[in-house]
Amino acid sequence: MKIVNCLRLFCWIVGLLLCCNHLKASHYYFKQISLKEGLPSTVRCIYAEKKGFVWIGTRSGLGRFDGHELKRYTYQSDNPNSLPHNHIHQIVEDSLHNIWIMTDKGIARYRRRSDDFDVIKNNNNQNIIVNASCRTSQGILFGARNKIYFYSYKDDSFVLVRDFASDAQFSISFIGMWNAETVLCASRWQGVLLLNLRTGEVSPPPFDCGKEIMEIIPHRHPFLLIDTIEELVPGVKATGKKCVTYNEPHFAGHFPQEPVMPGVLIVEALAQTGAVAILSKPENKGKIAYFASINNAKFKNKVVPGDTLTLEVEIIKEKGPMGVGKAKATNQDGKVAVIAELTFAVGA
Repeated sequence: MKIVNCLRLFCWIVGLLLCCNHLKASHYYFKQISLKEGLPSTVRCIYAEKKGFVWIGTRSGLGRFDGHELKRYTYQSDNPNSLPHNHIHQIVEDSLHNIWIMTDKGIARYRRRSDDFDVIKNNNNQNIIVNASCRTSQGILFGARNKIYFYSYKDDSFVLVRDFASDAQFSISFIGMWNAETVLCASRWQGVLLLNLRTGEVSPPPFDCGKEIMEIIPHRHPFLLIDTIEELVPGVKATGKKCVTYNEPHFAGHFPQEPVMPGVLIVEALAQTGAVAILSKPENKGKIAYFASINNAKFKNKVVPGDTLTLEVEIIKEKGPMGVGKAKATNQDGKVAVIAELTFAVGA
C-alpha cells in the first residue's frame, strides 16, 4: 500500500511540474533605460502606445523607446515642427492612433511619416495650450484655460467648441463625459461646470463637490476614488461619480499597452460610496467604515481612461456596527462594470 501511495504522489508531482512548465511564458523581455542612454531623471509621464513605442515625458523633453534604443525630441527655436516646449505634462493616444503631446507652451501631434510634430495653433497663429483631454466616439476633447477644443476624426480638424470668456480664469484641469451630450469640466480653484455640447448651455452640477465628501469619509488623495455625490439618503443609499483619467498612477502599469482600471479599485470606489451613505448618519459622524467582506462580486465590462462611472450603493442590511450594501458600477453607456455585495463594520 505504501508503494502505491508513493507512486501516486510521484505521478502527481511530475504532472504538476509538467503543467507548470506548460503554463510558463515563452519569453520575458526586460529592458532598463538609464541616464547613460539620455533619459532625464525627471520623468513626468509614460505612455505605451498600441503600435509599439513607449513614450516618456520629462521636464526636459520627450523620449521614444522602440525596445532597443531611446530617441529624444526637444524644442528647437529654428524648427516649427519640433515640440513647442520641453516640459511635458501628458501624452494621449486617440482612437486613430494619433499621439498628442501636451506641454507648457502648447499641444502637438506626432507625425509618423516625417518623425516630427504638428504644433496646433489658433486663428491668431498662437500655440494652443491645453491641460486635460477626454476621448469620445467622434474625436477627442481638450480642456484649456477658459476654452474647450475638439479634434474631429471625421474631417481631421481641431476647432474651438466653447469659450468661457465671461468666467474669468476658468482653467480646466479635468474634462470628462457626463452623458452622451454633456461634458463635465472641473477647475482646481473655480469648481465644476456642465456643458451641453449640442445646445451650448452651461449649468452647475447637481451636487456639492469634493469638500463635502471629505467631511464625511476620511479618504484623501491619491486614494479618494469618488469625485462627486449625486444622490444621498443617509443610512439608506448613495450614488456617486468617478471620472477615470489617463493620469491616474495605476495606468502606468495596468496595463502599459492597454490601460484598464483594476477591478479592486472599482470595488474600492463602490465601498467609498457606501461609506458616504452610512457615515452621513449623525450618529456615525467622525467614524470609519471598514471592509468586512466582499461577496458575489462580478466584473462584467472593463473600465478605461475617459469613462465616467456611476457608483450606486444601497444599504440592504444593518445590525449594530455591521451592515451590507448592494453595489453596482456602470459606465456612461449604461453598461454594468461591477456588481457586488459589500459587508462593512463601523468603527470609532
